[in-house]
Amino acid sequence: MKLALIVDKCKQESFYIKDGKSYLINTDTPYQFPHSINNECHIGFWSYTKLLGDGYFIKVDDTELPDLELDIIFISNF
Repeated sequence: MKLALIVDKCKQESFYIKDGKSYLINTDTPYQFPHSINNECHIGFWSYTKLLGDGYFIKVDDTELPDLELDIIFISNF
């Protein structure tokens, strides 16, 4: 199952989880943000992307929505 956490406003960049590690959506480079221990361990809200295995964190205001087949979508509208 694929899960996406979508937000409209956030300081974090859009990323995806592959094999337990986070990568930027647009560049595929490893991504670690201030609220994480490393690109394998996210804390709090952002850890939902790993809830069912590989997932996506998508910030709508800076990223076009990728063409994905998703089973579960969480949307946070601030």
